[in-house]
Amino acid sequence: MAQDNYKTEVIDPGDRASQLAKEVCFGSHKNCPAVKIIAHQPGNFRGPVGFNWKPHILRAMAEGTEIS
Repeated sequence: MAQDNYKTEVIDPGDRASQLAKEVCFGSHKNCPAVKIIAHQPGNFRGPVGFNWKPHILRAMAEGTEIS
């Protein structure tokens, strides 16, 4: 694939499926009740580079209690 086509074909192809996938990624990467996602480029989500457990999950894991 030519470098000049990368943005058009991969990053922003413009079809509805790609747009929906982008909306899901942007809308959901911060709403997990168990972990905080560490984004590769904060403000321009391009996939996670890791995560941190949220404090209530860490406490429960340390205490050996179940989380419901």
